[in-house]
Amino acid sequence: MCHRKIVGSVTSSRGERAYADDFIYSMTKAALTRACQSIAIGLSPYGIRVNCVAPGATWTHEGAARETLKNGGIPLGRLGTPKDTADLVACLLSDAAWMIDGISIRIDGGLILSGLLEGWAEAKFIDPAWVEKQHDAVVSRMEGNAREG
Repeated sequence: MCHRKIVGSVTSSRGERAYADDFIYSMTKAALTRACQSIAIGLSPYGIRVNCVAPGATWTHEGAARETLKNGGIPLGRLGTPKDTADLVACLLSDAAWMIDGISIRIDGGLILSGLLEGWAEAKFIDPAWVEKQHDAVVSRMEGNAREG
């Protein structure tokens, strides 16, 4: 059995994006993430890994989390649970994660994906039928070019 030397911390996905309504919370979570990275640099030579998990909207009570889901704010379509976060922590504590060091892993269902604007659920998406039609046209052109070539 391996004697693990691991330091873990729970931060938040809100520490990775600026929000006008909670700058103190976001700032402290961002600072915690950076502290974990700096501590990892200092402890790694001693075989001690340091990582953070950064949950997003989590089902702990019905209030704001339900509103986030109802408003379409989570691309995977469901809130995280405390068990989801615990499972990630268990993975990071396992021997399978021995090369993971100095990072913060978001577990937010895609809540703050890069390029995803807040309010994305209200955005007008491309009609799937149009996408299919464009796909068919491209395939047809490629097949035509293959026959000619």
